[in-house]
Amino acid sequence: MCVPFEPIGVTKDESLLQQVKGIRVVPTPIWEPNNLYGKFTNQKNKGGHVGFLSEEAVKPSWKTRLSMWLRANLFIPDAKSIWYFTSQTAIDAFLKEEKVDVIISTGPPQTTHLIARRISKKHGIPWVADFRDPWTNIDFFHKLPLTSLATFIHKKLEKSVLKEATKVVTVSWSWRDDFMKLYNREVEIITNGFDPADFDSEKKPGQKFTLIHSGSINPDRNHSVLWKALRGLLNENKAFEESFLLEIIGPVDASLKTSIVAFGMEKYVNFIPFLKHREAIEKLCQSEVLLLLINDAPNIDGIIPGKLYEYLAARRPILAIGNPNGDFNKILKETGTGSCNDFTDEKGLSAQILIYFEAFQKGELNAHLSNIEAFSRQNLAKKYCSLLDQIISGKS
Repeated sequence: MCVPFEPIGVTKDESLLQQVKGIRVVPTPIWEPNNLYGKFTNQKNKGGHVGFLSEEAVKPSWKTRLSMWLRANLFIPDAKSIWYFTSQTAIDAFLKEEKVDVIISTGPPQTTHLIARRISKKHGIPWVADFRDPWTNIDFFHKLPLTSLATFIHKKLEKSVLKEATKVVTVSWSWRDDFMKLYNREVEIITNGFDPADFDSEKKPGQKFTLIHSGSINPDRNHSVLWKALRGLLNENKAFEESFLLEIIGPVDASLKTSIVAFGMEKYVNFIPFLKHREAIEKLCQSEVLLLLINDAPNIDGIIPGKLYEYLAARRPILAIGNPNGDFNKILKETGTGSCNDFTDEKGLSAQILIYFEAFQKGELNAHLSNIEAFSRQNLAKKYCSLLDQIISGKS
């Protein structure tokens, strides 16, 4: 495994390194434009994500706009593009020492696929291109300040990966169909999942009717229907008002805090900027209801947030806001773990929250689970191993 040395601009949880055992890691140096972003704009590094998590995103300065334009048009396909060059020596040296049967590249960042394509061509090694998110169909691609030339290059590189990889893998049914439209070939689905060993906590009786959202919230996940529904229930139901608490674990966009203030929700919301993975899991297991916010953006049907699988394993009811036809809702229905309301369905959302609250009052609030084991990492690893065996045996 080759990784960029000390990537910056992302939240890091060093405790997760304990889960990586028996794998040789070859750190390689990397330079990326985010290193200069903070100095140029006089801001702390935000990781380079467009319009996310920053007060500056509301009214970006000319420096910020210029930085994002340069980042979008000079560093293709992403801010890790320089790693394509710095990784080559380390990978070639590694392959002189070790026999490798299959290469797996996983993105984003999509630069990893270009690195794997080079290795596969040069050394004649079969290659799996694993897309945990789309490339040009990713939900924020349309927000990038791309020139027509940059867009053309993105699409050309994406098609070359789809064409040349031995196997292509993605995580949802809709995204599989999207990739097949871009390049007519078979695409495998292996979803994200959860590790059952992480979820050994038993639910304890709660004093508050607590909704918990885990993970970052960008502007596309800040749904006004949620605040309208909650504000209405707080105004109309005294018992709900006395018992309700919303906990948000992880970084949030400035627009979310603006919405909370606008709806007078400050005293009902508890922000927890960061928890180690184990601590976050414990929180999920002790929640009353888990809040799942799906991006209101193009190509939303295939979005299945990674946190959904940990929500399943936490065995608590899930309250989702998103497109009911999305792939994530297919999983909710198949597993019996929760409900979904559309982005504009205030009445339906209020009714569903009230159903959960009344069950909480009676001590009967539970998810009715079925077949969540299909999304355990053990079962998903078996699917991946079967795919790799096919490739190695020449049956792919």
